[in-house]
Amino acid sequence: MSAHRYRTRRLLLRRFPGVRVVGEHASRHGWPKADETVRGGRVIEIIWDLGPEVALHCVDDAVTGNSYVYTSSDVPNFAEAYLHPAEEEIETWSVGELIREVDRATDPVQRGKAIVRMAIAASYETDEEVARRMSEALRSDDYALRDLTLWAMSICSYPVFRPLLRDIARSDSSEVLRQRAQMLLEAYDGAGVEES
Repeated sequence: MSAHRYRTRRLLLRRFPGVRVVGEHASRHGWPKADETVRGGRVIEIIWDLGPEVALHCVDDAVTGNSYVYTSSDVPNFAEAYLHPAEEEIETWSVGELIREVDRATDPVQRGKAIVRMAIAASYETDEEVARRMSEALRSDDYALRDLTLWAMSICSYPVFRPLLRDIARSDSSEVLRQRAQMLLEAYDGAGVEES
């Protein structure tokens, strides 16, 4: 599989871990398992072969406690076409629902975790509603919320975040967060995330 294959947006599953439920979905369609990644004795990603050009991926991210699926292909239209059955048949969160979860959060840690979930499901193109909530959270006085938001910005890397990350790297009260913001800016550089 090419490292530069097209990847669709991620669909955040309502259940964690998600490998079993996605495996049942793949079985119903007769899609064979193509590969799996195991870390620490635990399956963290399974890939199913949907045809000669398309794969379905399910990732169980134990660090965030979330599972998501996406499809990949050398042909973008094929990948997008195969994502629709997963979206219709597997219980996933919509971005709108995840934005409402961020807005409803009653404490900084809960809000930060909701922001991470929202970032996983966010589109690759800048979504103004997502960007606004993440930007506001990064300006919070709460360390945990800023920390979780930096984490989310490593998942959802919008160009509009660069000035905010520079501010954190220069002047945050926490040296740890200053260093993380600087590392994230370097990662954006490496990934070609341009200034907005």
